[in-house]
Amino acid sequence: MNATFTKMSKSTAEDWAIIVPEQMKFFKKLPDRILSHMELLTGDYGGFAVDRLQHSLQRRLQREHDKARPSPLVPLRTLLYG
Repeated sequence: MNATFTKMSKSTAEDWAIIVPEQMKFFKKLPDRILSHMELLTGDYGGFAVDRLQHSLQRRLQREHDKARPSPLVPLRTLLYG
């Protein structure tokens, strides 16, 4: 069963009683999904000196070092050190 509203302002408690348990199941799998996606980047060098995962992590560290605008991504320290 799925919620039936087409606008958030029209959602009901019954809709959210359907949505919340489904979202919680999805959220519990999120760390594994993130790691799986990161693994897809491993080994993909495309002729470059570093693979896509290394490049992504280096870029993220550079952004943190430069105090760039925060990104919605998980902070790198969290991914590396928990």
